[in-house]
Amino acid sequence: MWTCSNCGRIFEKAKQPHSCRKVPLAQHFQSKDKAKEIFDYLVKQIDEKIGKCRIISLPCCIHLFGKYDFLAALPKKDRLEVRFGLDHVLENPRLKQSVLLY
Repeated sequence: MWTCSNCGRIFEKAKQPHSCRKVPLAQHFQSKDKAKEIFDYLVKQIDEKIGKCRIISLPCCIHLFGKYDFLAALPKKDRLEVRFGLDHVLENPRLKQSVLLY
């Protein structure tokens, strides 16, 4: 694992190309009250049931980190799109897409 000394993000590979630019978390939720409500609930559930995570707000989305980057949240006007990585396919009718990570 490699941590960028400039932005503090953690990556699997050393010197992985990325942007160190961050934006205020609130910027993602302007006029997106429902997405903020869902995000707050999600983070609370993760904190209570899995453990505290670090939140990094990037221009593209919001990343949640534990020991590694495990979830990306993309606030939409009336919902929160969530992308997460697993080492197996998760079958659920509520999922729109699944990509297996190795």
